[in-house]
Amino acid sequence: MSARERIIEITGESPFRLPSGIFEVQISICDYPPSQEDIKRRNFPVIWKDNFHLRVKDAKFTQTLGSPKNPYS
Repeated sequence: MSARERIIEITGESPFRLPSGIFEVQISICDYPPSQEDIKRRNFPVIWKDNFHLRVKDAKFTQTLGSPKNPYS
């Protein structure tokens, strides 16, 4: 599998109150959904994670996950 194949794009509605802006976020991919308490504590097993400057416009975002340095596998 090439590095290009290990890159995925996600889109969604912003979880932030402001409808537009740039937000510092960490996106994680897990085998199963963690509990709200685990999320608050940032204590759950992940398959992959990375930090992003998430660009939100009109309460929507699109983000590419994975890179040659940190491919999603």
